[in-house]
Amino acid sequence: MIERVFDAGNGGKSGGAAAMVDVRPHLIAPDALTRQVLPVADPLVRLFPHGGLERGSAVSLSGSAATSLMLAVIAAASSAGSWTAIVGLPTLGLAAMSPAGVDPTRVLLVDRVPPAQWAKVLAVVVAAVDLVVIGSPGAVGSTRPAASLPPRMGRRLGTTLRERSTVLLSVHSDIPGLDPSLRLEARGGEWEGLGSGHGHLSARRVEVVRTGRGSARPLTEWFWLPDPAGRVGVADPPGTGADVLRWPGRSGTPT
Repeated sequence: MIERVFDAGNGGKSGGAAAMVDVRPHLIAPDALTRQVLPVADPLVRLFPHGGLERGSAVSLSGSAATSLMLAVIAAASSAGSWTAIVGLPTLGLAAMSPAGVDPTRVLLVDRVPPAQWAKVLAVVVAAVDLVVIGSPGAVGSTRPAASLPPRMGRRLGTTLRERSTVLLSVHSDIPGLDPSLRLEARGGEWEGLGSGHGHLSARRVEVVRTGRGSARPLTEWFWLPDPAGRVGVADPPGTGADVLRWPGRSGTPT
């Protein structure tokens, strides 16, 4: 196809025009890769300016419900077939993933990483999977190994993410030199279902605050994380007088 574009043997304009007709359907816009996104659950789409997890980007998650939010964020991509590597979250087990919608058969767990090996481990997993989740406090001692990386390694990691079209989610951990395009803070964690001496925990309402660069303007949203069915859902802020759960496709209190 390329040879036809640059072939001047016919000499006429018609040959060049015909070649262009053949080639154009196969051309890709220069920013096509940057527009590619990994899916997220419908209620969470509002948090992501591109409608999902933009390939080649880094997202920072913090707050008391950061781990639950992380599982909710990666669930749709996982169930769609994407592989995820979770590094440095030793308290997170496979058993907690299925209820959140994550496919545990497509998850690589690297629980404990010596501080000196973080750069090497991250380089390997970023090149191998679609999603990389890095945890906070280290698996070794009480330090934060990811945060101990030199800034030049963070900048190199950002370049590798873009080259490999991999998404990095950091949970309670910022890497020097790597500036996340999106920051999500999951605050609070107000549980529902308990009465005076009776009931059981059935749903948790969480406030998520978004900040970031570019089109990621400041935004605050409320979610059920989870709702009584164990899924993520949109919630009304506390005290608004509309404290019933929103169920997809219908309104009112679930039956």
